[in-house]
Amino acid sequence: MDPEVHILAAIDYVEHLQELEGIQQYRETYLALLALGATVAGNPTSLNLLTLGLASYGWMPTIFKNVPNQQQLVAFSNLVQAGAPPEEVENSPSILKTFNNSVVGTSKVLHFMFPNTYPIWDSNIAIAFGFGANNHHAFNNPSNYIQFKNMLNAYLVNNAHFQAPQLVNEHFEGVEVTQLRKLEICLFLYGKSIRLAEN
Repeated sequence: MDPEVHILAAIDYVEHLQELEGIQQYRETYLALLALGATVAGNPTSLNLLTLGLASYGWMPTIFKNVPNQQQLVAFSNLVQAGAPPEEVENSPSILKTFNNSVVGTSKVLHFMFPNTYPIWDSNIAIAFGFGANNHHAFNNPSNYIQFKNMLNAYLVNNAHFQAPQLVNEHFEGVEVTQLRKLEICLFLYGKSIRLAEN
């Protein structure tokens, strides 16, 4: 199936919602993590990166168990200092498992520093793209995240006048949030609805 079909289905799903149930509490904490990410991106020391990693995991229903070693933090710091160019991430996909050996956690860390380039990835979004709810390998696979990131960025380039559904715009009213985040929220909500329907 064409990946854009999943994106369009997610947008359509959110356009027909009456309210954005279950994400209202994330707005302020999301903005706080974006502010922290911007600070860390400007000074990506090992300690600052670890702090952002821990803060990101405080935003997730998962515990931070696998602390990256100094070599991993230095490599990630070098990536951040270079502006986290996508081609470097694609050439070194293992970097996407720096935090907690998890693509999900590392995607959040990257997103909070580079919200225009790196979307957040999680199991709900993987479900929206056709991966099963219990397929941990699929949503912890760097290649799947890279493909997802590239698809969303290409969609926004090819649809330069993308307008998020009204409820999403209202949710973020008065704050500056990237179109990439708004599109990713649609996929998150759509994937969550599929998960709930399957249970």
